[in-house]
Amino acid sequence: MMNTGSDPRSGCVWQHALSFSRIRLQRSVLALLVALMGVANIASALVVRVMAREHLLRVLLPLQIVHGSRHAALLIGLALLLLSRSLWRGQHWAWLIAIGALVSSATVHLLKGLDWEEASAALILTGILFWQREAFRAGAHAPSYRRALGTLAWGLLIVCGYGVLGLLLVRGQFAT
Repeated sequence: MMNTGSDPRSGCVWQHALSFSRIRLQRSVLALLVALMGVANIASALVVRVMAREHLLRVLLPLQIVHGSRHAALLIGLALLLLSRSLWRGQHWAWLIAIGALVSSATVHLLKGLDWEEASAALILTGILFWQREAFRAGAHAPSYRRALGTLAWGLLIVCGYGVLGLLLVRGQFAT
């Protein structure tokens, strides 16, 4: 009997289905790990730090860098949480941004409290993401672009309106 390729047990179709399932599982696990790294960033930025490490940082770095890196860790954590959904879909642009965010996360963890544990986890996850780069080849979702641009426009409008309103309300308090 001749194999036509339509039989689900045929080599090519069956291997393709297994390969696709494996890639989806890899993307799902990596997206979950990126989301967990985001949660770790947020928790690490909000939790009290180790006093011995903080004392050493105060000697080595200006206080503004230490405090600024805590804020940066929080923002990077939020970005990683947002990126995890697009990583789950296998989108290439999300993979690129996640690589940069994870490297930034490692740097920020060292600056904010010499948190080498979180920095190591971020760098290991960066390496795994880079190693599995073939799983992230999907293009961007067109409706997502439109929604993102609309959200960005509304966000800028709200922030500008808030700033103008704030200036109008406190204008008389700073008379020269």
